[in-house]
Amino acid sequence: MKLGKEMVKVNDKVCKGRKCFIVSMLFMLTFFFSIGFMEQSSKADTVNYSEGDFSYQLTQETKTATLQKYTGISQSVTIPSRINWDGASYNVTVIGQNAFRDNTKITSINIPKGVLEIDNYAFYGCSVLSSVKLPTNCQLGKYIFYECDSLNEISIPEGTTSIYDTYPLDDDKEVDQKNDGACLAGGAIEKITFESGVTKVPSHLCEGLTQLKTIEWGNVASLGYHAFNRCESLTTIELPSKLICIDGRVFKGCAIRSKSFPNGLTQIGYQAFQGSELEQVVIPDSVKILGITNLATEGAFEDCEKLTSVVLL
Repeated sequence: MKLGKEMVKVNDKVCKGRKCFIVSMLFMLTFFFSIGFMEQSSKADTVNYSEGDFSYQLTQETKTATLQKYTGISQSVTIPSRINWDGASYNVTVIGQNAFRDNTKITSINIPKGVLEIDNYAFYGCSVLSSVKLPTNCQLGKYIFYECDSLNEISIPEGTTSIYDTYPLDDDKEVDQKNDGACLAGGAIEKITFESGVTKVPSHLCEGLTQLKTIEWGNVASLGYHAFNRCESLTTIELPSKLICIDGRVFKGCAIRSKSFPNGLTQIGYQAFQGSELEQVVIPDSVKILGITNLATEGAFEDCEKLTSVVLL
C-alpha cells in the first residue's frame, strides 16, 4: 500500500506537469495568433484602389486617400476631392510622391481644397504645365515643380507650409542636391504672389528659383529661413510694409543692389543677405537683432563685397 501511495503522488506530479505544459502551449498559441491578427489588421488598414486614370492608397481608419499615380493624357486635369469604395467615402488629402512625374501632356491642374499635403516631386518634369492653383492649408514637399518649364507664375494661399518648417536643411547642403531640395526650386517661375491671408513665407519655399524677378507680398510680415536663397534674378525688391522679421539666409546669393528697410522691422537674421550685390543699405532704429554680432559687416551682410554704405537710423 505504501508503494501505491507513492505511485499516486508521482502520477499527480506528472498530471500537474502536463496541465502546466498544456496551459503554457495554449497561452503561447493565443499570443502568436493575436500578433498575427494585429499584423494582418494593420496591413488591411490600407487598400490600393484604382478608378479611371487615378490610383490611390486608401486608409480605412481615417477614411482618407493618397493619390499615388495619374496615368492619363488629358491636358486639363481635376483631382477628385473624394472617392467611394466598399460603401464608404474617402477624402483625398495627399498628392503622393511622383504622382504626376514626367507627364508631358498636362497644361493645367485643379487641386481640391481638402488636399493637405503635396509630397516630394509630385509634378516633377511636367514640362507643359502652365497653370496650377494650390489649396489653402497645404504642406509642400521638395521639388514639387522641378523642371516645370512652362509654369511662370504661382500664387501662395493662406496656410501654406513647407516640410522644412519642421525639418530644416543643413547649412552646408545646396538646393540642387536631389535628396534635399527646396519646395519650388528648379522651375521657371518668374512671378510669385502671396495671397492676403499669408503672413509668413515658409522656410526654403522659393530657394533656387533662379528666374524669379517679381514678388507681390500681400500682408507678409515674416520671411522664413532660406526663403529666397539663391534667387539670382532678384535685383530689385520692395519689401512689404508690414515686415517684422527677416530670418537667416533669406536673400543669400541674390543680386539685390540697394535696400532700405521698412519701419517696424525688428530682426535681420544671420547672413540674411550674404554674398549679395548690395552697395548700400539703410536700417531703421526699430531693428533690434542684426545678424548674430550686431555688426553689419560680420553678420547679416557677410561677404557683400560691393557694400560701401550702411546707414543706421
